[in-house]
Amino acid sequence: MTQLTEERKQEIITEVLAARANREQFLLEMKQRQQVGLKIAQKCASLLKDKYGVTKVVLFGSLLNYEEITPHSDLDLAVWDLPEKDYFKA
Repeated sequence: MTQLTEERKQEIITEVLAARANREQFLLEMKQRQQVGLKIAQKCASLLKDKYGVTKVVLFGSLLNYEEITPHSDLDLAVWDLPEKDYFKA
């Protein structure tokens, strides 16, 4: 197991304290990101139903809760009845 140097420990503490201080702003930004993501998910669901005939689209994952979203979060959709031939097109 690798030991952390005192310098690295202090860097980590500084990063954690900065993140705590900026949490309110960060959550506001993630809430805005969530709103954009929900609109995109709705557009995707409509397109999948209209163009590919899917019967159901469900959003899951971090986008459902803005407190779980990160700047690297993606859009997770479960899709029912997408024809196998269209998997890579859709």
